[in-house]
Amino acid sequence: MEMPLRRILERWFDAIHARPTVVAEVEDAALMNHFGAEGLGFIPAYSAVLPELMKMYDLRKFGVVKGAEIDLYAITAERKIRHPAMEAITANRLS
Repeated sequence: MEMPLRRILERWFDAIHARPTVVAEVEDAALMNHFGAEGLGFIPAYSAVLPELMKMYDLRKFGVVKGAEIDLYAITAERKIRHPAMEAITANRLS
């Protein structure tokens, strides 16, 4: 799991007085989603993709980490962004 996300989750677990048992740490999103779909634990998910993941893998949301933010970057060689998903993401940028 990427280090910033892990630190955010650890602080959240401390704040809600939860002590999860870590049985696996996976960096591959597809494998992590598979484990979650099989009921083998929880997976962290970004709010931007949560509805799709819930539908696709029959997942349930059990908590929200308030105030947690992760920086995501989109790099393109194009001067004008043409893909609808990238347009939607970059339309909400703060900088």
